[in-house]
Amino acid sequence: TLSARSRRLFTFSAIYQATNALLANANDDSEVSLRTARAFWEEVAKQLPEWNQVRRGSLASSEVRQDLIHSHGVVLQALGKAGAALLREAPKEWKTRLKALSEIDWSRNSPTWAGRAVVGGRLSKATQNVTLTANYIKKSLGLELSPEDQRVEDAFERGDHERNT
Repeated sequence: TLSARSRRLFTFSAIYQATNALLANANDDSEVSLRTARAFWEEVAKQLPEWNQVRRGSLASSEVRQDLIHSHGVVLQALGKAGAALLREAPKEWKTRLKALSEIDWSRNSPTWAGRAVVGGRLSKATQNVTLTANYIKKSLGLELSPEDQRVEDAFERGDHERNT
């Protein structure tokens, strides 16, 4: 975990897990996978200006983590999962499709995230929450949901998640 005063935006664990999710289906050698992961995260950073503001020192990481969810583990891992699907389904246009990330309301208090990434006012990294968050990102990127992802989404929309939280 990061302390409230930490200058870091992400934990190493969150970056590691997110990159593993991104490369889960990679058939490439490690050098190609490394280049793919780096290009993906750099392109994501272009769509989330707060990440670069923290990098440049013009915005405190604590402010970003407090108000926005895109630097928290649940969203990083969801971005990795959505990214894996994007790389697989749109290998030539993934960079262009990532521009949709800049249109998402990443505010912690956005109703979009209630029950998906935020449960009881706190961010939840439970598997179901990562999947629900990834589902929203996938839909924003114009991707189809897998049958399993759709099952989790259908249960969420029926309100089944409320009985489990």
